[in-house]
Amino acid sequence: MGTDLATPGELARAIAGERRRSGSVTVIPVDAGTWDAHLPVDAPVVVKMVLERLKTGT
Repeated sequence: MGTDLATPGELARAIAGERRRSGSVTVIPVDAGTWDAHLPVDAPVVVKMVLERLKTGT
C-alpha cells in the first residue's frame, strides 16, 4: 500500500516475477479512492467480477 502507483511496466515485471515464483498469484494494484485498477489482460474472470462489485457496490 502506498500513496502512488508504479508504472504499468514496473507492475507487469513485479507480477510476472511473483507468478514465476509461485505459479498462481494474481496481483491487481487498485487505487482504493477511485477503484481504478491495472488489470492484467490474463486476469481470471473472478478477479474482474470482484473489481466490478467493488466499483458498483453490489
